[in-house]
Amino acid sequence: MNHLCIIGFSNREITDFLNVSNIKKFKTNTKYTPKDVFMGIKKYNQRLNRFTNNQIISLRERLYIERFMR
Repeated sequence: MNHLCIIGFSNREITDFLNVSNIKKFKTNTKYTPKDVFMGIKKYNQRLNRFTNNQIISLRERLYIERFMR
């Protein structure tokens, strides 16, 4: 879906392509709708952003020295 979107296909064109190719949704085994394609692309892009935008927000290091009694 994402590749077709990058090429320039609209959600309706991607839906038609998937349905003509007899590709069905994984869980429900039904045909795709434009809303399914839109949400699939949106969630995929969010997932990519989570994996690529790793940032350290806060970092704190401490050193403790303890004396051992013998």
